Amino acid sequence: MAEQSFESSLASGRQVALRWEDVGLQERAVSKIPLDALMDKTQKRLDKSLGALDDDDFSDVLTQELTRWFKREFFKWVDRPACAHCGFAETRGVAHPSLGTPTPEDRAHGAARVEVYNCPLCKRFTRFPRFNDPGKLLETRRGRCGEWANCFGLLLRSLGKEARWARDWTD
Repeated sequence: MAEQSFESSLASGRQVALRWEDVGLQERAVSKIPLDALMDKTQKRLDKSLGALDDDDFSDVLTQELTRWFKREFFKWVDRPACAHCGFAETRGVAHPSLGTPTPEDRAHGAARVEVYNCPLCKRFTRFPRFNDPGKLLETRRGRCGEWANCFGLLLRSLGKEARWARDWTD
């Protein structure tokens, strides 16, 4: 059983990495990136370096600028989502038999599980599907380490950068 789970996880990861190679998905990803602004920032950093960096470093510095933009402006890290109904930030994770079941739409975007949070203020529930589809993550722009890495991997590949998938059993 454990061996089958391990093999299934590797197969799933392979599919994630293969999605990063989808040309249509890469075009969508590139359309989200403020590439001109990132290239300007990159060039300014090279110019300010007083020779410590040169044109050979442009690609690496551009990747650093992409990372900074992704972390600060594009993707939102979510430990627990704010209430989708009233916006209250202090929701609490709960078990919910029906809301915690992935819908067909959730599954279509790779969500095998859904976390459910209850708002102590308005008493309503907020669903947090754990999407595994990088295209969907370009839309939602939120998640934790798995979603972050999946979406960022797509952005890297869309710019021709190398990226690899790694499995972390702690998430």
